[in-house]
Amino acid sequence: MNIFFYRSFSALTFMKVFFCGLGATLVMDFLNKVGALLGWVYRMDLNFLGCVFNGWINGVYEFKTPAELLASGGTKLQGMVGHYLIGVFFAILLFIVSRIFLLNKREVAAAALVLGLSAAVFSLIIIFPSTGLGIYGWKGGMGLFGTSLYNHLAYGFGLAIFFHFTHLVDVNKS
Repeated sequence: MNIFFYRSFSALTFMKVFFCGLGATLVMDFLNKVGALLGWVYRMDLNFLGCVFNGWINGVYEFKTPAELLASGGTKLQGMVGHYLIGVFFAILLFIVSRIFLLNKREVAAAALVLGLSAAVFSLIIIFPSTGLGIYGWKGGMGLFGTSLYNHLAYGFGLAIFFHFTHLVDVNKS
């Protein structure tokens, strides 16, 4: 790793990256609401995510059915906090990758979209199977698969926009 990465990670930079992650997750949530209103995707259920995170906190990583998951407890607040923290984590990951590889704005935008889709893969092969929905959410119908791709692509889009307007990649120019 080059020395530039360490010097560029100031408190201000961290705050920018943090708010990029929050902002991108807000974009994802907003576009999910729009998509759900138009009938394109399922509406995101933060209570469901709260149950997933509550299970993880309590050492339970697999449920036979979604009903069993929902009966295990968990709150909408837990879902929201976990959801936004994951958004911040992916923003930090994008920042680190952009610094290591000295990506320009176009490359960061492409990397943000790829990172968003990789988050969808996480939900499709880890979250859905562990909640009793099967791999890719197939037990819940193909709508879950499409919803996951749509939502996480929206997150990547939001991340690309926020990274662009906060000028987090300007210093990568050679």
